[in-house]
Amino acid sequence: LHNEINNSYKCDEIIKKSRNNISVSNFISNQLSCFLNVKNKDNFSVLRNCVDQERFNQELSELEVQELRKKYDIRDNDKVLLFTGRLTREKGIKELLISLKNVKSDNYKLLVVGSFFFGTEIKNKFEEELEEIIVELKDKVKFTGFVPYEEIYKIYCIADVAVLPSIWDEPAGLTVIEALSSGLPIITTNSGGIPEYVNKKCALIYNRDENLIINLSKGIDKLIINNELRLKMGRESLEASKALTLDNYYLNFIKLLGVNNE
Repeated sequence: LHNEINNSYKCDEIIKKSRNNISVSNFISNQLSCFLNVKNKDNFSVLRNCVDQERFNQELSELEVQELRKKYDIRDNDKVLLFTGRLTREKGIKELLISLKNVKSDNYKLLVVGSFFFGTEIKNKFEEELEEIIVELKDKVKFTGFVPYEEIYKIYCIADVAVLPSIWDEPAGLTVIEALSSGLPIITTNSGGIPEYVNKKCALIYNRDENLIINLSKGIDKLIINNELRLKMGRESLEASKALTLDNYYLNFIKLLGVNNE
C-alpha cells in the first residue's frame, strides 16, 4: 500500500484475513487498520521505500557543475535550494514560494523541478498562480520544467539544501529519499510517513500550522548562513539513506513474504 485507503470496495474480510498487508510507512499501516477497525495488527507490516543509491550518490565534474549553474542562472556565491516533485497544491510549493519573501539572505537560488503534466508545456491554474507569486521574487526562483528521471541526479548534485514542505499526509515521499541519498540537508514537514524516513539530525521538520511559512523562512536562512551545520546534516542524510537501499528493500521484502533466501 502506497496511499491512504478510503474505500475497501467490499474487500474488508479479504484484507483482514490476508497473510500480510504491507505498507510503505507506519502512518499508512495505522490508517488502514483504523479504517477497518482492526485490533489485532499481526498481519500488518511496513516495508520502507527505497531508491537506487548508485544513481543519486554520484559526483559531477567541475565543468559539469559550472555548466548547470550557468544554465539555471546561478551566481557563484548562491546556495542552491531544491524543490522536486509535482507542482500541485499538496506538495507545499506555494507555501515555500511565499516563505522566500521573508528570507533575509540574498545569496540563494531556488530550483523548482517538475511540472503538472510530466514532459509537457501544459499548465494548470495552480501553476499560473505560482508564477504570479514569483514576480515579486525576481531572479530568486528558476523553474526547470520537467527533468527526465535519468537526469535528475545532476540537479541534486548542484543543490545545497532540499526543501520539501508537503502539506498533506505524505505516505513516504520518494523525493525525501532521493535527497537523503544525495547527501542533502532537508527542510520538510511533520506529515504522514515523512518523520519515519528523516530525523532531526538530517532535517529541519516543521508542523503544518499557521507558523509554517515563517518557519520555512527561518530554516532556509539558518542553512544558507551556517555552512558547518549544512554539511553536518548532509552527512547525516547519507547515513540515514544506508537503510533505504535496493538490497535492503529486497531482503526486507522477501522476509515479509516468509521466503527462505538461503
